[in-house]
Amino acid sequence: MRDALRRVGWLLRRRTRDAELAEELQFHLEMEARERQAAGLPADEAGLAARRDLGNPTLVAEDTRAAWGWQWVESLLQDGRYAVRNLRRAPAFATAAILSLALGIGAPTGIFSLLNGLVLRPLPVPAPEELVQLTYTLPLWETNPNNRNSWFDYPQFERLRKESRTFSGVFGGTRVGRVNLESGGAPGLAVLDAYSGNFFTVLGVRPALGRLFSEEEDQPDASVVVLSDRYWRTRFAADPAVVGRVVTINRVSFTVAGVTPPEFLGIAVGNGPDAWVPLRSLDRLAPERKERWIEPFASWLLLGGRVRAGVARRQAEAELDLVHRRVLLEQLAVSPLGREESTQRFVQASHLMLRPAAAGMHSGVRATYALPLKVLMGIAGLVLLASCANLANLLLARASSRRREIEIRQALGAGRRRIVQQLLTESSVLALLGGALAMGLACGSSALLVRVISTGDTPMSIDLSPDTKVLAFSALATFLAAGLFGVAPALRASRGSRSGMRTGSRQTGQGSRVLDRGLIVAQVALSVALVAGAGLFVRTFQNLWGIDPGFQRDDVLMFSVDAKLAGYGSDQERTAALYGEILRRMRGMPGVRSAGVSIVRPVDDQFYLIDRVNEIDGRALAQRDTIKVAWNAVSHGYFDTVATPILLGRDIQAGDDATAPKVVVVNQSFANRAFPNENPIGHRIGLTTIVGVVKDSLYNGMRDEPRPVLYYSIFQHGREQGFRWGFVSYELRSVGGVNLGEQVRREVEAVDRSLPLFRVRTLKVQMAQSLLKEQLLAMLSSFFGGVALLLACIGLYGLIAYNVARRIPEIGIRTALGAPRRHLFWLIQREALLLTLAGVALGVPAAMLGAGYTKSLLFEVAPSDPLTLVTAAVLLLSVALVAGYAPLRRALRMDPASALRCE
Repeated sequence: MRDALRRVGWLLRRRTRDAELAEELQFHLEMEARERQAAGLPADEAGLAARRDLGNPTLVAEDTRAAWGWQWVESLLQDGRYAVRNLRRAPAFATAAILSLALGIGAPTGIFSLLNGLVLRPLPVPAPEELVQLTYTLPLWETNPNNRNSWFDYPQFERLRKESRTFSGVFGGTRVGRVNLESGGAPGLAVLDAYSGNFFTVLGVRPALGRLFSEEEDQPDASVVVLSDRYWRTRFAADPAVVGRVVTINRVSFTVAGVTPPEFLGIAVGNGPDAWVPLRSLDRLAPERKERWIEPFASWLLLGGRVRAGVARRQAEAELDLVHRRVLLEQLAVSPLGREESTQRFVQASHLMLRPAAAGMHSGVRATYALPLKVLMGIAGLVLLASCANLANLLLARASSRRREIEIRQALGAGRRRIVQQLLTESSVLALLGGALAMGLACGSSALLVRVISTGDTPMSIDLSPDTKVLAFSALATFLAAGLFGVAPALRASRGSRSGMRTGSRQTGQGSRVLDRGLIVAQVALSVALVAGAGLFVRTFQNLWGIDPGFQRDDVLMFSVDAKLAGYGSDQERTAALYGEILRRMRGMPGVRSAGVSIVRPVDDQFYLIDRVNEIDGRALAQRDTIKVAWNAVSHGYFDTVATPILLGRDIQAGDDATAPKVVVVNQSFANRAFPNENPIGHRIGLTTIVGVVKDSLYNGMRDEPRPVLYYSIFQHGREQGFRWGFVSYELRSVGGVNLGEQVRREVEAVDRSLPLFRVRTLKVQMAQSLLKEQLLAMLSSFFGGVALLLACIGLYGLIAYNVARRIPEIGIRTALGAPRRHLFWLIQREALLLTLAGVALGVPAAMLGAGYTKSLLFEVAPSDPLTLVTAAVLLLSVALVAGYAPLRRALRMDPASALRCE
């Protein structure tokens, strides 16, 4: 250790130590000369004798430095300084190489940073590997992804928490959603979660300010709230005096207890709340749902927990599964739902399972974007390979121009290893500079991607700060890049002969030509795969955007309001009157052609309301004949506003209110399913009568197949159907694209100033946001495909330009002998076209193989789509022709006499 520290000290104080060494050598020379003079030698002979005895001072100094420090470190530092000087002498080459590497390394690093934040980064809590999420299996006839459900009822939660011995704690909670949080009389929207009192304790989260709520505070009169660091900073300007302040949430008073640390963004990645309240405070926020605490089979709670240290996950899973099944059997015996066949099948088939939650609970954001980001990672990796191949070509060309320098070094005694080290050091300097710039690009691009995929009012809560995984990934990408583009040129350059010292030598080995051609073929193959992939994703986006949605997307503004945010609570009559008054004012606004209100807006991302039709015309349907439907509740004018045609019967009318007979409008799919070859008008579904049939339209997403949908009258749909007023969406069709935003806000404020608007967007924007995943894939893959085409063009240009320069005398002779231009064109372009065809032949199967992995992301286009593959091949052949235009034009316009003098 002392020796290592001494050597490090030498490196850190090298200039000082060099001066001391020179001074000491001079001292020894002077002392030796004095001794010789004292022995009788003249001064000049004494100095020469002293130098002969000491030996070569430079060699002595080198040997001393080798003993005091690390020679290989000295050598690397020397090579590094020389590499920097070399790059400064070639600024164009250095700039092109560094930018190419920055893009090649930065693209996968930025996508990996987002993927890491979504999937890999552990929660910032102690021992996150002990955290699990509770889920249970569903019967096979359910269509839930992965055949699992994560929602439990409260009696189950209580039993699991009390009877578990393998867990140090089990917590439960739910998303309350959007609330109106007022402070000092100023309203503001916030996203609220409600969790059991042991939530922060089980996780091990400590407050950044104040305190967090405890298990003792989780009571029906709970009145404390904990703020997230982000909300505290944006809403309260990071004011520490906020602790202890009384705020109101939907007109209910709460006291701010504390603020969570900045790194804690919640337990569901991308869905972090602005605030948390104890679970039992729901009795104050939503008092109409008192039955939630005792109701069996009412799934509304997400459960998580911490397994005790040393307990295997399978052991904990087996224990909780026994409790889970015992509770289900007990509930089956006492619940009215126990008589239904579906409930009985569920109880028989359900088993509790534990999902690792070290990186957070399952979230919709993670489920939506995990696979697309992995695909983009692969695409960005191909761009990195193409960038490295292109840079290797540049270095090979650069090495050819430096052949004389390298062979002089060899003639002076430099070994091949030393030359390879110097060239690899230059490549490493390029990679390090590119990697450093890539980190900046990665941080900016990942933050931009989060803003792109954020559809709400605030960006998604994803921690994108570089951690050890991101830094290690960037370092690995930089190291691999340096190896990929640096090793082959260095080995080839160091293998040269002395022939390069003869001026004018144009010799090129067969091995070097094979390497050049191989790199071009690899570039073209990678480019074909990237361009074909981009084509598939672009066609997918175009196919989805070109679907007939069953309504017209232009000139429709939508906004949502929630009466509960203004303190209307569970008063259904006041809420209905409020929503009716807003609708009346919307219809009276200038520039509004028609207006409607609904629970589910077109292509909604908030609701998916489903039900089963068990009875038609008073006749009960057999279990196998029941019809699973989606449903909506809409007002008069809704179908006219979204331009969905009425095919039979009539629309919902203004007179279809609470005093009128119950009516329902059905879509084509329901009519064809329930009444094949029959007019459905006048038939009854439960207590409602079918009065109209509308065209099928998209309900939840652009990939949805048409399914049966029922449309009730929103001001008639009473409590007997289980309907309670929540937030609703207003749809306004304007005349000629008039901007209605400010008018809408003024009219709503005129009804109730405390009622906030949210989700304000046009129907066209709503549809675009529903395709964000596809748009992201199409946009980024097209960008990467364009970069790959540019790199291929540069590589092919270099190859053709080199061939032209090498064959100028031959071109001159052929021109002088009268060779036609087309023969000269084929002579020069042939190799580039043949290499391009070879790359296409390799790239097409690679593109088909990669597209097969992304099959689930495609829509109405096959992975082996001939049009896309042929287009990619034609593009690369066109690039080869374009790349050769300038060198060919210069060669064909050259005077034969000038060309012959180049020999």
